[in-house]
Amino acid sequence: MRKHYQWRIWCVLLSVVCMSMAQAQQRDDARGSDAPSLKASSLIGAWVQFPGLDQVSWPYSYIRVARDDASARQFRNDLDKELSILVARLDAYRVFPRALETARTWRSHLADLGGTRVPGDWSPASLMTHPYQRPEADKVAALGACRGPEWVEVWDQSGVHRVDWQSGLKISDVLADKSLRGGYDGRVAIVDPYGNIIHRGIQSWNFADASLAPGTKVVATLHLKGDAFPWIRDAIARVLAHSLPADECREVAMTAMGDSNE
Repeated sequence: MRKHYQWRIWCVLLSVVCMSMAQAQQRDDARGSDAPSLKASSLIGAWVQFPGLDQVSWPYSYIRVARDDASARQFRNDLDKELSILVARLDAYRVFPRALETARTWRSHLADLGGTRVPGDWSPASLMTHPYQRPEADKVAALGACRGPEWVEVWDQSGVHRVDWQSGLKISDVLADKSLRGGYDGRVAIVDPYGNIIHRGIQSWNFADASLAPGTKVVATLHLKGDAFPWIRDAIARVLAHSLPADECREVAMTAMGDSNE
């Protein structure tokens, strides 16, 4: 029974893709050249109209909701204020030059982040298998998709850098080649492409390995003691979870119409 249900889901998915291809020319005529938009009564219906649907890599697709967008940007601003205070204090004490440079680098990268998203898997397959978790169409401001990345991003004592992704890459591999330097806390926050956050120990006494998908962000603490530094790590992870999943993203605004319960 379960296999039959899964088979039906994939048949529906195939029909969705076929519908999108058949309607491509109509969408090209309907979209404005400067400001394309999607009009649909459901999120699945909007994805059907998304340009280049057959090229979307779903772990790097996303949705944007106006209310969550405002909340995410406010949290970014709050974190920036905390980091600015930290930078000022480290600069005044002039005892931890490495930590000062790292904090400045982190703050600069956070300021350069672009748009926001709602963390989660919003692919048609996930929306169909989890109907009660579908967001209301009239709350969704835009749909977007990014080009699949070939890197893992590390935020640690050396600043922010990217490691080339290879099949089977794990935390242990990044530690082995010294691409990750953890702080006193001994744990890192891992943000996967969907925006889920987990924590893993990276010291001998608490080590727990984890696979790293392309586009994953790994955030360590500063090499300083104090309760504030794990909080900063987790705050950065939260900001990254609500940021776009990769580079080279394209986004189309959405306008809900009619009943959104389809």
